[in-house]
Amino acid sequence: MAQAANKEAPAHFQKTLELLGTLPETRERLLQEIALQSALGGALIHVKRIASQDVERTYVRARELCEGVGDTRQLFLVEWGLCHVYLARAEHLRAKELADGLLVLAEREADAGLLLQAHHAAWNIHNLLGEAAEVRAASD
Repeated sequence: MAQAANKEAPAHFQKTLELLGTLPETRERLLQEIALQSALGGALIHVKRIASQDVERTYVRARELCEGVGDTRQLFLVEWGLCHVYLARAEHLRAKELADGLLVLAEREADAGLLLQAHHAAWNIHNLLGEAAEVRAASD
């Protein structure tokens, strides 16, 4: 039953996004779309797998929206998702660029939780790239 719900969730999110698109483009609607795109990305991971183009497209759209409305916290979450898409594809340099951006966003927000997540992404990627000194620095 749980697997069936996972398969149905993306269709429900996509239908909701379609309906949302009929509303005037206000900041509130854009914020709702960001939340729905992020949720859709998470649902698609369970159905299509994290490395799929559908997951990437969903997170890229959410990132564009975040940049348009200036929502740094949501941008962090979306870029975290994209970082993992590229890690799953072994596109380590693309993932590294995103991880570097996560550190900047976390520092700008002065959020210890986000900073921990950003360092976690950074040390993981540096480890995969064989950059031992950077792994130590990201772990501090």
